Amino acid sequence: MRRKICSSTLRIWKLIMKPRICAIIIAMSIFVTASVLANNTQDEFSVQNVEKDNVLADINGDNQYWFDIPYTYPLTPYTNKDEWAQLEGLDAKIDVCYVPDEVLVSLTTRALVVTVLDYPLLANMIAYDRTRSGFLDVLSYCNALQELLTRSDAGYELYRLTSDIIADMEANGNNYNMRWYLTAPTLRTEVRIYLGEIPDYEKDE
Repeated sequence: MRRKICSSTLRIWKLIMKPRICAIIIAMSIFVTASVLANNTQDEFSVQNVEKDNVLADINGDNQYWFDIPYTYPLTPYTNKDEWAQLEGLDAKIDVCYVPDEVLVSLTTRALVVTVLDYPLLANMIAYDRTRSGFLDVLSYCNALQELLTRSDAGYELYRLTSDIIADMEANGNNYNMRWYLTAPTLRTEVRIYLGEIPDYEKDE
């Protein structure tokens, strides 16, 4: 019985050791190993878990802000109209639009500007008789805007980005985002006033 087993094992081994069969087995092993590693690391790779010290420095030589992709809100009235309508009250909408802190502190200022412009409740800013009141109200609950105001280049990036977009829309009729067209001028003015970059026009009223 033992001889039969040994003989069968030997035949299988000889078959495996044939160059073509061996190459196929090795290739399959590599594929399986790579798949397992990918599955194990996919959930681990996120803004929260990436070591910032291992990321290439930005143009200023500072690793602090490195993620140059704007945050995507999980629920908005433009992409999920029915689900958004089911949210009861302003507080529920604010909770859904909250950007995780670990994401905010990783975004470049440029990406952060777009994140603020995409904020689903930003239009509340222009619903007031005085834009300053609307700006301060949105500021009280929009943590992306709060973070933007801590950046030294906030005014510059906001002005540069919105100026280019609005000029292109007016010149060529390109419909980037009509919400931006309505809110961007007010936002950039209020941000620059808040940062002391331009005079406060409401003081004279």
